[in-house]
Amino acid sequence: MKKYFLICLIAVITTSLPAQINFTVTGKIIADTTNEIFVSYDGQKSIVQILKNGSFSFSGKAKNPCIATIVFGKDEEEQQLWLDSGRMEITVEKVVEQGISSKQLFEITSVKGPETSESYFKINKLRRELYTKVDYIGDPAVRNDSVYKRIFSMVDHFVTKYPCSNLSIDFIRLFGLNFKEKEMLFNKLDTSCNTNNIEFLSTEIEREKILAPGNMINDFSMAKPDGAVFHLNQLQSNYVLLEFWSSWCAPCRTMRPGLSGLYKKYHEKGLEIVGISLDENKVDWIKAIEKDNVPWVEISDLKGFKSTLAFKYKINAIPYWILIDKNRKIIQTGFWTVPEQTLQKLMP
Repeated sequence: MKKYFLICLIAVITTSLPAQINFTVTGKIIADTTNEIFVSYDGQKSIVQILKNGSFSFSGKAKNPCIATIVFGKDEEEQQLWLDSGRMEITVEKVVEQGISSKQLFEITSVKGPETSESYFKINKLRRELYTKVDYIGDPAVRNDSVYKRIFSMVDHFVTKYPCSNLSIDFIRLFGLNFKEKEMLFNKLDTSCNTNNIEFLSTEIEREKILAPGNMINDFSMAKPDGAVFHLNQLQSNYVLLEFWSSWCAPCRTMRPGLSGLYKKYHEKGLEIVGISLDENKVDWIKAIEKDNVPWVEISDLKGFKSTLAFKYKINAIPYWILIDKNRKIIQTGFWTVPEQTLQKLMP
């Protein structure tokens, strides 16, 4: 099944120096479809009519090159394009979704236009292919995969050619590269451009150095909802998942039902979860805990992203998790859903 990841950030990473673009997108849908599609970009939304022969077009302006989100009908997944100045031609077809349902969904199958737009399409297509083959993109073994090597080569080429582009930063951030790979590509960026985004990426690389597998998580203490103080060293579990979240973070809340299922499955085998909230309002925090009905320990110092642990480990986006063993050694970290395959290997 195709996955589109959302992350709650403390900084907006799609803004840069003013560089207004004018674009035109024309397309052809090779399949029966609805009469309209829904397009959103740069804070703007529109409905585009589809002609009887399946063709459509839309054009506009944006403050900067940016992502456009397109939905081709009810119950369809979002498709994304990278908008840049110029004309772009796309083809849309119905493809069989990989998974249990095997239903047909619309998918953009070709993009011709600005080089940045074509690169975005090609790299994303390879990323989806890679995600069908691996459970955890951060697994060191993935580096030997031929698809991963192609992605890295394409990202490397793009960053070298466009050192000032926000898309270069997004490619470095969002394609599962380890901190050594990110650092190598980071050094190719023009640090005089996109100052805020450069700082954000630099912080991310520093976090991944600190939280690299094999490093240790020291004991810490923090208050539970009832005011009692929790210490990490109180836990005797074989494995502990530290889950950074917040009541206002929609992706975090979406993740929690699945996390509850993993807790029920692996708790008796030695898994414990500690929810570390980056809330600032105690009432909102407690209401979310009650609504989510989670059975694990919940703690917070109610300082938001200035939380002691978030600051120490440079966590600037959630949901984020850290999986450690009984010796407090880091096994794995990541955003979004915890890979069950890892838990299966640890607790068969």
